[in-house]
Amino acid sequence: MKKLLAAMFVALLMVGCGEDDTATSAPEPSREPSPAPVNLSTSAVEGKPFAIADLSMDMLWVKPGTFEMGSPPEEEDLRDNATQHTVTLTEGYWLGKQPVTQTQWEKVMGDNPSRFEGADRPVEYVTWTDVTS
Repeated sequence: MKKLLAAMFVALLMVGCGEDDTATSAPEPSREPSPAPVNLSTSAVEGKPFAIADLSMDMLWVKPGTFEMGSPPEEEDLRDNATQHTVTLTEGYWLGKQPVTQTQWEKVMGDNPSRFEGADRPVEYVTWTDVTS
């Protein structure tokens, strides 16, 4: 279940905040006490929404499929890394219905890296390394 939550954090953060590729070193280990355990047990059934009660987090099922990712070639100010291409997801996955809040992040991770603080605001300033740790 922790892998599911980590994957959900990655998906939400990359969609909501973009990936921070400026970090060149691993984050300093936290000196804060470990967070209280969060009960991640659910009755998840593929294709049906469910909630992680301890986090007040609604989860939705994303079906496998094919879609176009990136920007069309005619888009003004097209970036080199935004080339449109076809992506096929061969497996479905769970995605949080709303962005991960700072409160939710703190319950699981034990800290809050956000610069624009507010319990119900989306967590931000989170790197790929933060999420995968």
